[in-house]
Amino acid sequence: MEEIESGAERVKTNVFTIAEITHILITREGTRPQKARERIEALLDCQGLSLVNVDKDFCAEALNLMFKYAVDFVDAYHVLTMKAHGITDIYSLDPHYDRFTWIKRLEISAR
Repeated sequence: MEEIESGAERVKTNVFTIAEITHILITREGTRPQKARERIEALLDCQGLSLVNVDKDFCAEALNLMFKYAVDFVDAYHVLTMKAHGITDIYSLDPHYDRFTWIKRLEISAR
């Protein structure tokens, strides 16, 4: 994270990641909403992070991937975003990405 914060590491994501992190912080981790907001704002301020737009055309494709690979919609959408941007590495705790042989999942430790 420090490398992303400083801009030494460049990563891309979309709004679904922000929504998932917020949900996990509040519901699973029990983080107070205001504290979760502060953490998300800090994430959005990272110099190495860029957000890509959600693409309407990806939605139908994501549904197809969802059933083909038995992953959820958001994971399928992320896979399509990666493919569209030539990204092959993903930071994730989610083993569903291992179902896509061209993706290299880099595990991160949860804080």
